[in-house]
Amino acid sequence: MKLLLISITIVFSSNVLAQFNPSRRTEELAVSRGNLEIKMENTPYYSEEHATIKRYFTELQILIDELEENSRSLKRFNEYLREVGTVDFCSKALLENDRWSLLVKKCTKNNFFLCSEEVKLFPNLKKVLIDLFEKDVREQALENCK
Repeated sequence: MKLLLISITIVFSSNVLAQFNPSRRTEELAVSRGNLEIKMENTPYYSEEHATIKRYFTELQILIDELEENSRSLKRFNEYLREVGTVDFCSKALLENDRWSLLVKKCTKNNFFLCSEEVKLFPNLKKVLIDLFEKDVREQALENCK
């Protein structure tokens, strides 16, 4: 009986710990974006800069995948965005279009694209992310995530 109680406690605890945390994910993406912004200025890009650039876009893709695959995570994320607002999320976590354009320019030399392909996919990733939001949140995001 004691073993059963311990097993149930462990399973319950691991489920609670594994729950999607929108605030934490936003902060992680914000840190990654901040690192990207710093490394963007260091041209030419060497392996450290390339790794930092790729990390941001990969983390964004992972967030999108998680939201697409788990309706509870998506619901929680929409609730979080209603609470904090899309202005806060976008300004912290999403690269602005003009900064992305600058990055693409810095990644291109003699018509060769030198950065990871994830960089080129950013406008599509951003659109996919916003399209996942519920209607009211999506409308705000379309206004605030430029």
